Amino acid sequence: MDIQVIALSFLIAAPPSVPSIEKDGKMSVNGSIVGPFYEGAVLSLECETFGGKPTPEVSWFKGDEELDSESHVRVEKNGASSVTSTVKMTLERDDLGAKIECHVDNEAIDDALVSWVEVDLHVGPSSLEVDGPDEPVVAGEFVTLTCTIEGAKPAANATWFNRSDVLNIMAQTELQLASDGTFTTISTVEVPVSRHDHQGTFYCKGSNSVLQAKGEAPLLKSLDIQVL
Repeated sequence: MDIQVIALSFLIAAPPSVPSIEKDGKMSVNGSIVGPFYEGAVLSLECETFGGKPTPEVSWFKGDEELDSESHVRVEKNGASSVTSTVKMTLERDDLGAKIECHVDNEAIDDALVSWVEVDLHVGPSSLEVDGPDEPVVAGEFVTLTCTIEGAKPAANATWFNRSDVLNIMAQTELQLASDGTFTTISTVEVPVSRHDHQGTFYCKGSNSVLQAKGEAPLLKSLDIQVL
């Protein structure tokens, strides 16, 4: 009588660990803020999970957008896998307050395990506008000039010039926080005008630490005043 021996092997599924996110080799607490970074910087993050069987799938997301990443898999003696996934992204203004999520999934769990960090991004101002009188003014009167600088984080500083000379007049400054975390700076000055200012040009210059660190020129706009 022939006896057949049939060997059966079973794969016991095991859930992966909750993913951990690291930056520059330092673990970030789930839900924490990483940064600050200047606009244009390259952000590199690593996500690690271990103990999963079969090998977990690791993916990165910014909102609903899946990000390109590279993964390295290490299989342990017990058949479980450790996965390290790296994502690199060049930060842009659209990344203000972005949540970068690492998702880990395999057959042993019903829903993906998720860890995330929030990006603290600093950006230069996006626009500058100068407002003043549209009609000619009489010599000896005061005119109100307003400079509005939007989209900066940290807030931009405004500097006023009469032609090439810095105005030695105390400006009133108001800061407004926008929904994206940037600031609007509203700088207002009251300037006495004389006939010397006829067809003169007043300038407002706006800058912040981001433009200075990157060696970029400040925003600059002018306003011509007609004096009678």
